[in-house]
Amino acid sequence: MQTIMDTIFGILLAILAAAMFTVGVVAQKKAVQDLPEIKMSDIKTITPMIKNKVWLIGTIIATLGGLPYIASQAFIGIGYTQLLLSTGLIFLAYSAIKMLNERLGKLEWSGISCILAGTVLLGLAQLSDVNVTLSEPNFLTNALIFYVIFGSLIAAGLILYKFTEWGAAKNMAINSGIWFGIGACSAQIGTLGLEEWNLVIAAIGFLILIMGNAIGTLVVNIAFQKGKAIMVVPLQSAGNYLIPVTAGLLLFQQTFTYGLWFYPSVVLIMAGVFLLSRIQAEMEESFEKSGPQETTPSSSTETP
Repeated sequence: MQTIMDTIFGILLAILAAAMFTVGVVAQKKAVQDLPEIKMSDIKTITPMIKNKVWLIGTIIATLGGLPYIASQAFIGIGYTQLLLSTGLIFLAYSAIKMLNERLGKLEWSGISCILAGTVLLGLAQLSDVNVTLSEPNFLTNALIFYVIFGSLIAAGLILYKFTEWGAAKNMAINSGIWFGIGACSAQIGTLGLEEWNLVIAAIGFLILIMGNAIGTLVVNIAFQKGKAIMVVPLQSAGNYLIPVTAGLLLFQQTFTYGLWFYPSVVLIMAGVFLLSRIQAEMEESFEKSGPQETTPSSSTETP
């Protein structure tokens, strides 16, 4: 049973994770603009990304953000935690002001307002903690069905990407969102494994989390190279937010005391994500313009 202190602590952990994820993504985005085209089928195009110091630092920060993220899921469940990650876009807006000397317009302030309002409504809905155990007869079967469905969507997207360039950026954006969504759900399964001392399930859950986030990061970087962030971010975010929320309600049986507030909170948060996607687009354009000017002998040694 959740206490008010559990809820507050879980919310603070989710916001901390959101801030760390945002810092990591900004660093990755800045680094990838200076790299050759990334191809999933060619390991040689991936190696420079791994060797790039800015990208590596961003990845480490984002990876460490997984610690408060997993802890938040333990306190308040995947449905709460995943939606609260949208607060990271507020940190992104702050970064835009500092990095780009940009003044936020009406759309950006509207996006921030939507996310804040959605977060408040999410709190009013009083979403419960996870109401399922690994020992329940249908849980592992339902989880397997969940992975098969979204795994099939990933496979279809990769086949489409392999044999045609049609809609490559949109395809990769959606694909990355599914990978991140699967990773989030796997984190909750891993957390259940820890709570019930089922170390095998815990290891499998966290392994899929790591794999999902690693592949999702690679795929979204490919999407960023092939299309504008203002298009990539909303498509990626749809899977990243909505898949875990759906899993929270259906797979992990989270319920809410006041459902009247929950659905408007989801709509407001997703609207805020879409409105703030322009911020990432501005960052992308800024990095593209500054990239060639930043090419120096010292930087070329960082990115062979």
